[in-house]
Amino acid sequence: MLLTKNSSLLNKNFDWKLDLHSKQFESKELVNIIYKKNSGSIPSSALTTLIDEHQIEQLKIKIKESIRNKKPTSCNLILNLDSERFLVAFNIIGTSDSEISGEITVLKRLLDTNQESLLLKEIFYHAERMLIICDDKMEVLTSNKMVTKKLGFKNHETIGQPVNILFNKEDSKYKELIHSCNTEKRWNGNIELFDTEGKPVPFELNTSFYFYKKNHTKLCILHLTPVDFFYDAVVDTNFKVCSWAWENKQQFFDVIDKHKELVNNDECMYVFMMNTFNAGIKNSNKLNMIIRQSLADDTTKIKYGLLNNNQISGICISTKIIKDIHKSITAAIDKIASNENIFESDLKIDVGISIFGTDASNNTELLGHSAQALLSKPDDKIHYNNHRICYYDKRVNSISNKRVKLQNELKKAIQNNTINVAYQPIVSLKNLKICSVEALARFEFSLPFSYSVQELIDIAEDADLIDKIDSIIAKKAISELSQLSEVLDNPNLGLSINHSMVFTKNNSENLTKTLATIKESHIDISRITIELTESSVFSNNKSVVSSIHKICNEGLKVSIDDFGSGYTSFDNLTKLPLNVIKIDKEITKGVDTDNVKQKMLKMFTNFIHLLNGQIVVEGVETISELNTLEQIGVDLIQGYFFCKPKQLNDHTNTPSEICKIIKHHNLTPTSNSNNISITNLCIPHVHIVEPDDRIQDFLSILDNDRVVAVVKNNKIQGVITPTNTDRLISPYVDTDAETSRDRLTLSKRAHQVMDKEYATCTTDIPINKLLVHFCIFPNSHMIVEGRNGIFLGLITFNEVKSLILDHLPLME
Repeated sequence: MLLTKNSSLLNKNFDWKLDLHSKQFESKELVNIIYKKNSGSIPSSALTTLIDEHQIEQLKIKIKESIRNKKPTSCNLILNLDSERFLVAFNIIGTSDSEISGEITVLKRLLDTNQESLLLKEIFYHAERMLIICDDKMEVLTSNKMVTKKLGFKNHETIGQPVNILFNKEDSKYKELIHSCNTEKRWNGNIELFDTEGKPVPFELNTSFYFYKKNHTKLCILHLTPVDFFYDAVVDTNFKVCSWAWENKQQFFDVIDKHKELVNNDECMYVFMMNTFNAGIKNSNKLNMIIRQSLADDTTKIKYGLLNNNQISGICISTKIIKDIHKSITAAIDKIASNENIFESDLKIDVGISIFGTDASNNTELLGHSAQALLSKPDDKIHYNNHRICYYDKRVNSISNKRVKLQNELKKAIQNNTINVAYQPIVSLKNLKICSVEALARFEFSLPFSYSVQELIDIAEDADLIDKIDSIIAKKAISELSQLSEVLDNPNLGLSINHSMVFTKNNSENLTKTLATIKESHIDISRITIELTESSVFSNNKSVVSSIHKICNEGLKVSIDDFGSGYTSFDNLTKLPLNVIKIDKEITKGVDTDNVKQKMLKMFTNFIHLLNGQIVVEGVETISELNTLEQIGVDLIQGYFFCKPKQLNDHTNTPSEICKIIKHHNLTPTSNSNNISITNLCIPHVHIVEPDDRIQDFLSILDNDRVVAVVKNNKIQGVITPTNTDRLISPYVDTDAETSRDRLTLSKRAHQVMDKEYATCTTDIPINKLLVHFCIFPNSHMIVEGRNGIFLGLITFNEVKSLILDHLPLME
């Protein structure tokens, strides 16, 4: 290279081109400056020798990105030109898969290699933190001036010496540190170093590693920060506060016997043995202390102690439900692992468990079986995060392992947003049409065993994940409601969303988020129903009751799901603002042959109708069940008889399939006035125009339809009928006598033509009032609005004519 320091390259631009097939880099001016070659072309390998070695990979990534996206990209690189270094902007244009081009702009002259090396050495030496660099044999390569300042050792006194000249070689923490460095794992903690006078000085120590590629050397960097107290003094204090319950096997057996007397008929006792590993050290004193710290306030649930040789063991009383046993163990592991004195990635806990009365009948078997489980093969154990759990009873192992795997899959699905939504139609018996759908979570996991959705929901509630699942389902369902309404041929299609009331802080906030999502969607809030389980609604939890009142005040409907499953209380029903009661499918099953169920359902239905609510019956599968429910007088039907839950794209033929079922069984709509819905009376397909739309744009619509609605920002502005347009349009339009003036009458705007006088109502207006209105004003239009003023549809005399004939004699 012939470039001299006198050459001025700053702010210069150089065009370049790279042929990926021939691997030739072309830049006539730049190559001529660097190599004094007129050819302007060099091998691409020669270019990479000019680029800082740590940035070559970055350049390759940017080139691939530009070719893939067919878009320009750029990156800043350091070019080494002779003994000088420059910062350049490398602009890249991927013109084809075989050729790229661009421009190089020289931005700044940098320090040369020698200057940079001296600067970095100076920064290292004067750093305010003690730094010691060791080779792979843990011998000191260099240290900074803070080592001299804090310990008195000068740099030349430590270089080439084993680092243990600064440490107490018998200290277990030093052994942990060396083991960690040999296995290339991070280590941190409080540790003592000795000064030149042999006095201990406390430090907080952290390790990091660097691999020097040129000579394949592994470097270990010790970062040391002085602390004002001895960590061991704190440890001694904690030992006194959190003493072990036993320190040998006989004491352990005595405690087991005392716990047996505390177990009632609904509980069980289990014994476990635990091995802890941190930086490869098994059951170290440090970890024993941390376990005592972590579980100091948990002694009523789990008792810990030491057997011979520092072997950790424990006793716990739990319910007989396997998931509760497993939950207590994982909770203890999480509590230990979250201790601030541990790097979680460095900690591994192995647990072996024996359950009294299941796999062991005496103390010796409890201890022996838990030890055997602890020493089982890794493949036989349940992997929980970085830890492993094994039950002596393989059946328990299998059940718990399944739950862990399902929980892990749930976490992945939540993280990746891969939970699907299926919709099951709810059919009104009044008109045998789909009035709403229920949004249901669906999961697709590639696992070697079967599982149910309810099983996953239970696990999600136990693991406090249910709020995230509810949120995903609510957002997807609300976003798809408009498209679903079109597919299922109901512009005012209702949507039921399940919401778990396992009342955690996250879950209460999730309900607020769901409300916000609905409001942001501009969907009429009265179309949304929140389904709550009967057990949660009638739990006497003040927070739950408060939440129900809150969402009802916002205009949402509330439905009790699985009604009749064991918590039924008519007194509670009268105290809560509930709109819909959904009968549990276990009651539906066999209702056509069970007189008791029929009487019970009849009682529920009459009572709910008195409260102005509706009855939905789920799990309907046969025509016989349907006929029975129709005679009882229920309002809405949900079940496989009409349709299974399907995802949005699979519902294309659902309306026609339901019509076939209705025709096949000769089903007819009910005439019960209690079942009549304002929403269902709306004209199914009202054509909507904007206030500034011209008559000529919607005139053809009026030839086929009776009315057009003028809507702005989802709010009704007026209605247009043929009468309105006939009055304003010249009669000579589209005739031989038409003039340009006649044609101009078609240019009038919708707001100039529309009728601004109209009646409005909400979806909860009594049907009798609607019928009376049309008896008095048969030529009017009734505009239906949501509680927040959003236009839902309109009703004309034609929609209520048959109802007036049927029910006029009954009206007061």
